[in-house]
Amino acid sequence: MSTDLQSQSRNESSHSKALSWLENEIVSDSSVTAKDTLRMLENLSEQYSLGFSQHQLLLVMHHLYLMYQKNAFINLTSIRTMPDGLILHSLDSLLFAKVIDEYIALDSYALALDMGTGGGFPGIPLAAVSNFNVELLDSVGKKVNACNEFVEEMGLEDRVHASHARLEEFVKETGRAFDIVTARALAKLDVLIEYAEPYVKRGGYLFFGKANPDAQEIRDAKMVAKICGFEIVSRETFELPENFGHREIVVLRKISKSKVRLPRKNGEAKNNPLSAR
Repeated sequence: MSTDLQSQSRNESSHSKALSWLENEIVSDSSVTAKDTLRMLENLSEQYSLGFSQHQLLLVMHHLYLMYQKNAFINLTSIRTMPDGLILHSLDSLLFAKVIDEYIALDSYALALDMGTGGGFPGIPLAAVSNFNVELLDSVGKKVNACNEFVEEMGLEDRVHASHARLEEFVKETGRAFDIVTARALAKLDVLIEYAEPYVKRGGYLFFGKANPDAQEIRDAKMVAKICGFEIVSRETFELPENFGHREIVVLRKISKSKVRLPRKNGEAKNNPLSAR
């Protein structure tokens, strides 16, 4: 066999080995493989006009697969069946990316912070479909370690990193560095705005995912947005498939300086919210 053919054969073998995880069950006690779930994600991408490439969706699926393998040892999610996890984690995260692209192009080299990332959502899928540099932040060390394992396995460690810290304290390391801050089902909107304010640049954006924020939560968010120098520019809504419910992504833009000094002491944002003043 010629040297070129030998090299091609090795490359094909290496590629096949690298994708062998696609034949495995994505969760235990299930006949649904990662390949089956990837096909579902490709169909959902078409259904929601997401426009991501097959390679990007493969990366997103690799993250979901790695997360569920780790979930057998560390509690990263309470959603343990498919397609529940596919919809409520991966698709939900890709809807963030779809909305973000309307304000900051996914092919730009923006800096993004994912607050309370948990198993890496939406931060890792966002990185998988963009050129963004993404910082994943969580207060649980085991989750942070898991996320760093995921990004290394996925080959994204050059622009994605997870840190173990409280939101009120991590800003001492970063300052007001980020173009984008995301959070998904982490806290009420007014609290999220306060958490995010010290991190985001003037002209930067916040993208917060909620299920069904009630009128009071929106009123509180508008009040705190004004205090913290933001304007609510959009509320993007989606209906998830298979009767998984309503999703809303609230978009805010940083337009002015905060009227209060932030961050406050640990726990103050939740225990004594600005909206209650």
